[in-house]
Amino acid sequence: PAALQVDMKSWWPWGGVLSGLIVLALLLGVLLWYPMPWSAWLCRYPYWLKFLLVFLIMALLFWLFSRFQQWHQRRSDIRLAAQQGGRNGPLQVILAWNDINDLDLVVVCPSGESINFRYPAAAGGRLDCDANMGAPLTTRPVEEISWENQPPSGRYQVYVSPFNMHNAARPLSAYRILVILNGRHIRSIRGRIGKRNAPKLVCDFQVP
Repeated sequence: PAALQVDMKSWWPWGGVLSGLIVLALLLGVLLWYPMPWSAWLCRYPYWLKFLLVFLIMALLFWLFSRFQQWHQRRSDIRLAAQQGGRNGPLQVILAWNDINDLDLVVVCPSGESINFRYPAAAGGRLDCDANMGAPLTTRPVEEISWENQPPSGRYQVYVSPFNMHNAARPLSAYRILVILNGRHIRSIRGRIGKRNAPKLVCDFQVP
């Protein structure tokens, strides 16, 4: 539809990177089974030990790939929130997902006040960006609640609410929550929510 915006700059060849890791592991396996002259010392080890070595190396590669993917996704969400008007304050709570559904970010402050699309400012915090509440819709939506000054101390609760599921073909939305306190990532959470779900408590955290 004309109201749908797709940002192709968000594309990242994860499939190509993963395929490269698999090919690298397979090549390593071939060298272990049919060693070159420089690795002839491997011939004297039993096959089960070679298999274990290949398995451990593949597990390490996939773990490193997963960590890099998570790091890149966090950087991408922070950058996207900044592009949509988010502030780089001492406390940032970011909600991101990848479809045209309208999810809502809610933060309950220690005072009991809630920051959401109905009450966009409370306890020094403010809802900076609210995605997919109307046209144009985007497949890279992001919402952020941030504090320009030091936030009040106490316990905060973060909720995700399915406000309007525009995409009938996708009744569930996979979301990401990122909480940044004084430049440190203190929460990084993934989940799924559907149109029949009530507002979901995703996490809580303490501001000293």
